[in-house]
This record gives sequence, structure tokens and C-alpha cells, in this order.
Amino acid sequence: MNLRKSALSFLLMIQTLLYSSPSEKIKINFTDLSIQELIHITSKQIDKNILIIDSVQGNVDFVSNQQLNPSELFNLLKMVLESKGYAIKLDKGIYKVIQKQTKNNHKKSVEIISLNNADVETVFPVLEELLQHRFKNKQLFVSKDNSSNALVLLGLQEDIALAKEIITELDHEKYQVYVEAKIVEQSELKTKSLGLKYGLSGLDVSGNTIFSLGANLGGVSNAVNESIFSLFSFETKTLQSAISLGATLNFLNENQVIDIVSQPSILCMNNKESIIYVGETKSFQTGSTTTDGGTTNNSFQREDIGLTLKIKPRVSNEQKVVLDIQAIQEDAKELQQGQVNPDTTKKEVKTTAIVSNGESVILGGLIKNKQTQVNTEVPILSDIPLLGNLFKDTKNAKDRINLVVILTPYIVPSSKNLTQVTQELSSLKALQKKFAKKLEENLQEEKTTTAVNSVKVHQQHLQQLGLAYE
Repeated sequence: MNLRKSALSFLLMIQTLLYSSPSEKIKINFTDLSIQELIHITSKQIDKNILIIDSVQGNVDFVSNQQLNPSELFNLLKMVLESKGYAIKLDKGIYKVIQKQTKNNHKKSVEIISLNNADVETVFPVLEELLQHRFKNKQLFVSKDNSSNALVLLGLQEDIALAKEIITELDHEKYQVYVEAKIVEQSELKTKSLGLKYGLSGLDVSGNTIFSLGANLGGVSNAVNESIFSLFSFETKTLQSAISLGATLNFLNENQVIDIVSQPSILCMNNKESIIYVGETKSFQTGSTTTDGGTTNNSFQREDIGLTLKIKPRVSNEQKVVLDIQAIQEDAKELQQGQVNPDTTKKEVKTTAIVSNGESVILGGLIKNKQTQVNTEVPILSDIPLLGNLFKDTKNAKDRINLVVILTPYIVPSSKNLTQVTQELSSLKALQKKFAKKLEENLQEEKTTTAVNSVKVHQQHLQQLGLAYE
């Protein structure tokens, strides 16, 4: 009986709509009307074509005591479609009924995120700690895959999206620091000999001599054309200091005052310790046994003898770097008479320094004694043919050798900047060699000027004594 009444009311409503004008208001009431029929009725009233893309299922009831105009009927259709998970869109003059694409934020999913720069062992503990605080009330699970350096995330999409933002920040390309090291042995006797040769005072075996010599002798860096500074990314003051120091080392090496033992370089990750080792492995006898047959068997132990440098850079900004430095020197003493196993020594220097990009740190004080042959001569007089040998002397002497370590960090903002840094260093070395010659010329000129002045002073003294000569 109810079904018959519903069908009858539907037929009456259809008849009313068919004979009504699209602009007229209509009064509609329906029970258990299919949504597709409602779409047909609305299309007739608004005088628009409606394309049904997806199969629309469902029925709807509507009771109204007031008449509806076409616009109100269209809004009614939109509300019905939305309640059933559909939407109506206007596309090129035609309305389309489509199923709504709803995000299912409550569905868990899995994502694998590969790390390009950071180590998964570093990032994983950070996320674990965040899970206990920031994600405490969220269902997010994190695992790691060391073999592929990746993180595995399981959880809701909104939680995964938040975790990915944090991972992106942790996985950015980090600074690197290219560290050049010069390991230099400086002879005390030869340093003093150089002072006599050029009339220099205050030179000793400390590392300060190397640093101060370039700063005080001739001011070679001041002769650099300012246009050259634009070719480098270093600060002007740092570049001048680098040229002076490099020129001084080249000059001292040419005069055999220092011996550059090694010049290793290493590319360090920011805030990661790197190690440089320069030395050799020696065998030391640790025991001896004699068999019944009279055969002697010696046992040996191999030990590393040399210099170990541990460097940990921390970039504070693009022009400053903090260096944590540890230098360990291990050496073997000379054997005494009757001694089989030599004693070993160990000296250590540990410091932290804040330097500019391209600025050098000098470590000294690692001193050892050594027997050496020393040649001494009287300047100018020793150059006289034949008679010059009277003003020369050769003897064996005990020398003090200072092991000086010079470390220079260069900040590399990203991997693509490494080529630029190495090119700048090649240009810098060429400048240092050029001004090493300039430094020697300046010293030779000062030496000649000093000698001439000494002769003039001597003549003045003779004149005062009435012993002047033409």
C-alpha cells in the first residue's frame, strides 16, 4: 500500500514538473526517490545538461511546504550528492557528477626515505627521541636500514609528513673542511746561523720564529697587488698573512734552516674527527731465548714511531672555524752502550683554536736533541778566494730540533666548491714562491746596507782618533 502511494506521488510530481516552466517555482515532495531521478528533474528545471561520470547509487526523501525555484533545487541536488559522497562540477558548460576524492588520513602507510648526506646512525636517535616527546600521542614507528642508509616510517600520512620535514632538515649537505698540514723540523743551530748571515736577532728554535719572521722581515705581503685579492675567497688580512708565512717557509727551506718532512692534507667532515699519521713502524727486540743446541731466538715487537694528528673542525660561520687539535709524537731514543732495547718517548700537545678561513695554526715545542755537523763562517770575509777558508769552521755539535706543525683549514661549503678551493690554493702557492725570492732580496739588501753603515761608523771612529785615511 505504501509503495503504491509513493509511486502515485512520484507520478504526480513528474507530471507537475513536465508542464512547468524552468523559471517557475515548483513544490516537490518525494519519498525514496533515486538520486539519478533527482538529477534528471534538476537538469530539466535549470535547463542544463548534467553528465553522470560515475554510477550514482542511493535514494533520498524530501518534504517541503514551500515552492522551490530552479536555483534552490540545484542547491538541494548538491547537498544530496555531497551527503552520498559525490560532487557536481561545471566543466566547459556541462555539469559533471563525480565521486569525491577524499583523503584517508586515518589509514596507515609505509614510506622509505633514503638519506643523501647524513648518516642513518646519526639521524635515527634524534627521531627516536622525538617519538617520546613530540610524537608521544601519535602512532608513528621508525626503523633504520644501515645497508641502504635509509629510514623506514610507518604511521598516518600527516605524522609521516611531519617526520619527513624534520628528516629533510637533518639531511642537508654539511660543511666540509679541507685541512693542509706542514710538518717541519727546525734546527736551532741553523736558525742562529741564518741570524748571523743576515744580521737578524731574536731568532730561536720556537715555532714563533717561523710565524714572526714573515710578519717582520720586509713586509713581503704588502707588495701584493690589491687586484689579486679579488681572485681569492679569503679575507684580505688572512691572505696577506698566508703569503707571508708561505714565503717565509720557502725561504727557510731554501736556506736549509728547516726541513719540510711531510705536507699531508685531508678533507674533514664538519664536527667529525680525522686523523693524519706520519711516521714508520719499527721492530724492537722484546726477548731472547737460547735452545739446548745453542741457537738463539729473538722475539720482536713492532711499534709505530712518528707523529699522529687528530683534527676535529667545527664551522661556526662561512669565515670562522673551531679546530680541536691533538698532536702526539712518539720516538725512540738513541741506544746507549750495552743497551739492547731503546727507550721510547711520547710527547703530546692538545689545544682548541678559533681561526679564520685560510688562517694557520702553528704548534711547536716538540723538541728533540740530535748530533749534527755545523759549518760556521764569517760573512763577507769567508767569500774571499783562498783566504776565505781561514774564516770558516766545521765541527760536530749538539743540535736541538723543534718539530713544528702548521695546520691551515679551508672551509668547503659544499662538494661543488672543492675544485674552487684547490684552484685557489694552487694560485696561493705560486704567490708564496714568488715572494720568497722577494724576501731574500730584501734581506740581502738590508745586509748590504748594514755592512756599508758599519764601515761608515768605523771610519767616523777613526777620524775622531785622528787616524782617518783617504
